[in-house]
Amino acid sequence: RLRNAQMVRLGYNDFSNSLRSFGTLWGALFVRSVSRAEKVVSALTVRGYRGSFYYPTTLERLKLEDLILIFFAGFLPLVSFIFGLV
Repeated sequence: RLRNAQMVRLGYNDFSNSLRSFGTLWGALFVRSVSRAEKVVSALTVRGYRGSFYYPTTLERLKLEDLILIFFAGFLPLVSFIFGLV
């Protein structure tokens, strides 16, 4: 968009204006990319990013309490919905 605006305003009509317009274009692009990168870094920091993502290599075995919770939270509402109890 910036290049099109420069073209409309005769930013590339001769060599010296072309160099100046091209430098302005790349400078604006650089400033915008640094600004956007700072926003991304601050968003990641707010969400708890500390330099690397955590991927568990092993999964813990389910305990009996977990299985009971899964049963009551998942299976019983499904059965009550099927039989029209709710």
